[in-house]
Amino acid sequence: MRRISIKHIDEGITYDGSQIRPLWGFEKTHIQGDSIITFIGPMCVKITEMLDQKDIINESDKTDTPISSDQSLHFIVEQFDTHSAKVAFLRQRLLTYIAFETIKNQIDDSSNLKRDFSDIYFKDKKLSVSIASVSPTCMKIHLGLNIVSSGAPSYVKTIGLEDLGISDYKKLAEDITSKYKDEVIRIEEDITKIKHL
Repeated sequence: MRRISIKHIDEGITYDGSQIRPLWGFEKTHIQGDSIITFIGPMCVKITEMLDQKDIINESDKTDTPISSDQSLHFIVEQFDTHSAKVAFLRQRLLTYIAFETIKNQIDDSSNLKRDFSDIYFKDKKLSVSIASVSPTCMKIHLGLNIVSSGAPSYVKTIGLEDLGISDYKKLAEDITSKYKDEVIRIEEDITKIKHL
């Protein structure tokens, strides 16, 4: 089975979009191969660093930094077994769903927590941002969960984990990453035990 390394970086890092490039995790942590790296820090992604072309078109006349937060919990997934965009986006949805379910099980007013594909909302306030991408060698996912509700563009309603009563962000990261890793490994195990037609 493929090995997926999990690492939490304690130093504060600003997510600026550069972390989605191939081998960022290897350069930063010296972990080679499939990895999930988590860290806490602000978000500040300028239009020039964004990958979602629809968002670029929709946001470019509003601000030059459409993705921003004063403090977020970040997940960077890098896997080298595929460069299929479809697989990357399916895994992005899986990671978001796991994050959604994990948070839902930790808050009192869970009925107001909603998942809309790769986004998580509490009522009408946005809790997350996410992107998936592929290169010739790997697929990458970034998932950012707002810790605080401040720092986003004024036209975006946001909410943070602290508003939901969650304070142990490192433990939350461990729960989400371990569940994602287990799902991926279990899928590989299922592939190798089924007699395919």
